[in-house]
Amino acid sequence: MGLNSLFDYVVALLMLFSRNWVGFALPLCFCLIQLTLREKAGPFWQWHLLDPSYFYLLDALNLINGYTPGHMYHPGVTNQLFGAIVITIFTLFSSISVTEAVLADPEFFLTRISDGLLLLNTLALTILGFTGRAMFGSWVPAVSCQLAPFMSTIILKHAFIPKPESLLVFGTSLMIALSLNSLRHVECNNRISAYFGGLAGFLLATKITAMPVLILPLFLIRHTKGVVVYVGVSLAAFTFFFLPSIGGLETFMNWIFNVVVTTGPYNSGELGVMAPGELWNGFLNILKRPSLLVPMLLTIIVLFLMCISHRRNHFFGSDEQWLIVGVSLAQLAQAILVAKQPTAFYMIPSYMLGAVSMTFCIRALYKMRPIRIKIPIKAETAGAIILVIFLTTQVALSKKIDHQFAERRLQATYVDNNAFASCARIYVYGASALVYAMYLANKVTGKRYSTELKAKFPSFDFWIDDWWIWEPVTLRNWDGALKFSDVISKYPCVYARGTRLKTSSEIFNATPYFKINSHCFAGAEKVVVMGTDCQGGQK
Repeated sequence: MGLNSLFDYVVALLMLFSRNWVGFALPLCFCLIQLTLREKAGPFWQWHLLDPSYFYLLDALNLINGYTPGHMYHPGVTNQLFGAIVITIFTLFSSISVTEAVLADPEFFLTRISDGLLLLNTLALTILGFTGRAMFGSWVPAVSCQLAPFMSTIILKHAFIPKPESLLVFGTSLMIALSLNSLRHVECNNRISAYFGGLAGFLLATKITAMPVLILPLFLIRHTKGVVVYVGVSLAAFTFFFLPSIGGLETFMNWIFNVVVTTGPYNSGELGVMAPGELWNGFLNILKRPSLLVPMLLTIIVLFLMCISHRRNHFFGSDEQWLIVGVSLAQLAQAILVAKQPTAFYMIPSYMLGAVSMTFCIRALYKMRPIRIKIPIKAETAGAIILVIFLTTQVALSKKIDHQFAERRLQATYVDNNAFASCARIYVYGASALVYAMYLANKVTGKRYSTELKAKFPSFDFWIDDWWIWEPVTLRNWDGALKFSDVISKYPCVYARGTRLKTSSEIFNATPYFKINSHCFAGAEKVVVMGTDCQGGQK
């Protein structure tokens, strides 16, 4: 390419941006907010970020080394694959092995993976905006659909972290874009069905809890051959994405089976079915969030008015009505699925779909309004005002998250691990320490790197293994299980920290001469010490 051609190309890109800057504005805003939140949050080894960021890092390394991933419960295979690609790119010219590079600086690679995820999400939101512009013929409704990741602060809190939720944001953004595109090209039904199928397989391989969202395309296809294509391609795509981690299929299937047949959340409780009352309470806890409740109530109002309105003909039975119904039923189905373990961030796809249903509900209300009602301002102007108010509110809420992350980062440093270098340092789940993040990730992903990690960390670091509730709680180091009394007898002091020290009480109480001298808090983490104080001063 000559200089003149390159110059012309750059000029063309600048002209495209200047004419369509609105379509780039929200994606760039989203990216900047995410970068700011990540910077304020600090290192991924902190108690509220390590699980499952470090799990996916080591499973990505497992894929590169030809090992079967160990953390297969989401299943999260797309995260493992994406992480492996990013790690490979950044170690192409490394003078040391990939394993050495990753274990030497895990935070670098987690940050690069996070960068890649932010890039994907920014691109997907941009595609969504321009697809909406083509469908609506206007930027206001297109941008309102682009607000999908701003529908809940929960999305903003999780989208930069290297875990399935970040790829769910990517996949759901594309699902919305494809849904809008399907309204424009009904004649391309089978081809769009195949696109929907590929995306469905990707979402399913990313996180199984997204499965109910996959009913949405069925309301847009509404064609036997198209449905067959959609289902067939979905299964093929899921298989394709799962293939690199196929050795973990049995682990994944066993986990799903146990979750289904036990009464408690996350494979806990007795065999049986959860009590209907508990399921109902979980369902209500999920549904009461404004990002779900408001779009659903609006949908009910719109559908009711469609049934009684004299001006319903334009909308009743249309593709837009099917989209509204499909989104709401997908949201309800996901709320029912997640009710057994009502965790807010499991609902991220449904939160995002709320932007779509609200956009189309408002369009329907405007079109069905009585002729005698005159609105003093144009619909686009009113929509733009609503968008500005909503976005301003969400940006203000993002500042609250920013403060929360900064506060957690500061709290994690209230007690300095390095001040206890002469003590036996014992970490329990949720401890903010790199050694603990690496230990837990190594355990969960198959214990493939114990030898290498042992050489990188001090010998006075230990941890209490309480990861699986059905396994006995044990004290461990890189070599295996240890006796608590034997360990603390070798050190003048003991330092223990974590978010669930209660699980360690059985071990502590079984050693009569373990007497806690002091305890303090590092935010959500509790710290207990023997033979020293919370500043590391010897008693």
